[in-house]
Amino acid sequence: MRRFFGTGLWVASAFSLAFALLATGCGTTAQAGGPSRKALEAAAEEAKTIRVPLPDYVTSRPAEVQDLYRLAYAHPDALRYMPCYCGCVNEGHQSDLDCFVRGINADGSVRWDPMGQGCGICLNIARDAVAMQKDGKSLQQIRTYIEQTYSRFGPATRTPSPPQS
Repeated sequence: MRRFFGTGLWVASAFSLAFALLATGCGTTAQAGGPSRKALEAAAEEAKTIRVPLPDYVTSRPAEVQDLYRLAYAHPDALRYMPCYCGCVNEGHQSDLDCFVRGINADGSVRWDPMGQGCGICLNIARDAVAMQKDGKSLQQIRTYIEQTYSRFGPATRTPSPPQS
């Protein structure tokens, strides 16, 4: 019995480590052409200035998750043309933006989506896209990077191509 418990603990630890690596994007920002550290820091600073009410399921998450919801709200064009690869295409999502924002009501209030708050792929795509926009990259350059970096994780959403710049 003791041997089985020890093996189960090892398997659970290995699974936890694998999930943590996936949830953090496996260090994808180190890839060539990705966002600069300066742009990542600028995006994090900007997020602190965005005033929009967040749902309880987001405010109970770490500050980085809250920041990315704010950035998704403030930079819809940075995400509208970026596919997501977390499997959310099966939920009807059409882009990474849909993992955060379902829409804006007539009164200006936001209809949020809970997908992004627990998905490392959604979060990392949003982080990279907004930061790369701050780096001055075109939407097409950002999309190419997103496709090359994240397509290995799963099926893509049916995302429209960015307009030609």
